[in-house]
Amino acid sequence: MQEILAATSMGSRSARILANAEACAVRGVTSRGIYLLAGQQAIVFLTRDPTHGPFTINIPGLGADPAGINPGDRVPFEGQTFLFEAGLLAVATGQAEIWEPAQPAQPLAAPHQIATARIVARDAIERKGWVGLAGLLPGLLGLDDLIPPDPDPLQMDRVARDCLVALQARDAPQLEAALRQASGRGPGLTPSGDDLCAGVLLAMKRGSNRAVRDLLDRISPGLIRHAYAATTAYSANLIEAAAAGEADERLIAACDCITCGIPGPEAAVEGVIRWGSSSRLDMLTGICLTCLAGG
Repeated sequence: MQEILAATSMGSRSARILANAEACAVRGVTSRGIYLLAGQQAIVFLTRDPTHGPFTINIPGLGADPAGINPGDRVPFEGQTFLFEAGLLAVATGQAEIWEPAQPAQPLAAPHQIATARIVARDAIERKGWVGLAGLLPGLLGLDDLIPPDPDPLQMDRVARDCLVALQARDAPQLEAALRQASGRGPGLTPSGDDLCAGVLLAMKRGSNRAVRDLLDRISPGLIRHAYAATTAYSANLIEAAAAGEADERLIAACDCITCGIPGPEAAVEGVIRWGSSSRLDMLTGICLTCLAGG
């Protein structure tokens, strides 16, 4: 018997992707949901989780291990409904509310951004440990009492510092080159280097002055093209969204807390530690780089 589920909300990018989609393909199945590839590059994520993101489609009744759904399966999209090949599941999206991140508040002055970044980074490391690029944060932020067991397991310190120097100099070619060096570095669906890139771009868009946003406009087209050629499709989608100021709402909260002062640090830390595996601290590292450059 076919189970028909209704999506309650979807990110605005998901809605735009599906507006022209006739079918998708299953890209991956995890305990959190189903990744679908639409066309050559666009990714949407069907999940039972209630949190929002630009590519997320929220489906409260979706099981943790959907039966009979496998990578490579074709999924027709007809009448705003996903029809899974196994015939046991359909997901209707026609009544889903469209989610978009709120516009950020006025950015704080750089010293206030850095002070808040130190609070958030310290709390996140103490609660989640030395995952991903977390070992770079003490050296970048001057948290000298926090001593990582391996400060640079992915050999990313030089890349991060090259990004910082380029940001401080407002040097578009140097910044794009450094971020290209980061793209694709590390394992997984969203490598740590890509998460660093996304964090840098998100903070440049949401929490920086006009000069930094102009710098973002100069580097983002080439960097996005490079990401689609050099890393995973999902990661490239996240980088493109970050350049437009969009991300998972938990990362938006962390970025806006550090760069604009709203929400408070506790809400930001909760968002960081509950999103992704190492991705949370990798993106936080990128956000901090932008703040340190006097965004």
